[in-house]
This record gives sequence, structure tokens and C-alpha cells, in this order.
Amino acid sequence: MTHTPRPPKNLVAALLFLSGATALVYELVWSKYLGNVLGNSGQAHAVVLATFMGGLALGAFVFGRTADRVKNPLALYGLLELGVGLYALAFPYVLGALEHVWLSVAVHVPEHLRVGPRLLVSSLSLVVPTLLMGGTLPALVRHFAASLAGVRKELARLYAINSLGAAVGVYIAGTRLVPLIGLSASATLAAGLNVFLALAALALARQHPPAVVVG
Repeated sequence: MTHTPRPPKNLVAALLFLSGATALVYELVWSKYLGNVLGNSGQAHAVVLATFMGGLALGAFVFGRTADRVKNPLALYGLLELGVGLYALAFPYVLGALEHVWLSVAVHVPEHLRVGPRLLVSSLSLVVPTLLMGGTLPALVRHFAASLAGVRKELARLYAINSLGAAVGVYIAGTRLVPLIGLSASATLAAGLNVFLALAALALARQHPPAVVVG
């Protein structure tokens, strides 16, 4: 067996911390975007929270299984981060396109029946990025863990790091970023950070490929 040193745990854990921070920046920013579209901030927060929780759970399930099969889970993590960043840049256009579709259909729907479908259309704008976000933690857990016991240990540690990053991200976004530079610039900054994380993870994955077993 040839042994290839893995990238430092603290370095990769830092990627997950920043990943958690960007996720909560998006949650705050996108809830405000949807509040502008729906005209009801309470409904917007409910849609964002429900879609985030559901998307993260489904993404963890889907990409958790994928991480068990791929040769380099760290590279998978990098691709997921890249997808999140690129989607975040496109989000205003995706939301605008969905809203345009809804408006073309709404004229045929009785007014008292429009709330549910409109909330559904808004939630669709968040499905893709939340699925991708949900896969980041399982990918890194699989990168670090070589056994079931290792999975349990790394899951607790990395979940704590990711949650701490999320707390820092929502605090900074709510008290500094959005008030100072606005929604669009805040989302663009977070997207740039996602792309940076993706490139860093892919570079680390290339420099530290998995060990190869020789027959």
C-alpha cells in the first residue's frame, strides 16, 4: 500500500467553518429577496427555513451515499462548494425567471388560491443550493473517517465546526454585511468565498490523493 499524507485536518476543517458561514449569509439574504417578492417577510422566512432544512437533509442523504462511493470525497466537497457559489451568483436571475413564470400562470388562478402556489414557486428557487450545501458535511466526514467509529468521531467534530461557522456567518451578515453593502453585494461576496473554498479543496484533493492499494 502506498501512503499519501492527507491535508492537515485543521486546514480542511477551516473550509467547513467558512462553508457554514456562507450558508447562513445566504439564508438571511435570500429570505429578504423572497420577502420583497412575496410582500410578506414572515412567509418568506418560513419558506426559506423550511426549504433550507428539507434541502440540507435531502442533500446529506443523497451526497452522503455518493461520498461513500467516490474515490476522493474532498474533491466532491470542492465541486459542491463550486456549485453553491455559481448558483448564488445566478440566484436573482433564477428567482426572476420563476416569478415571471408564476405571473404568467397566476392570471388563471383564483386570487384566494394563489398563496400556496406562489410560496411553492419561491421555494423552488432554493432547492438546488440547499441540496448542494447538505452534501458538504458528509463529504468531509467521509474524507476524514476510515471506519464507522471514525465517522462518529469526525461527524461530531465537523458538525460543531460547521455550526459555529453558521452562527458567525449569520451574525456578520445581519449586523455588518447587509446593512453596509446591501443584499446583492453580500451574496456576491459569499459566492466568491464559496468559489475560493472550492478551488482550495480541489487543489488539496489533487495534492493529496487517496492512498492506492497495490495488489
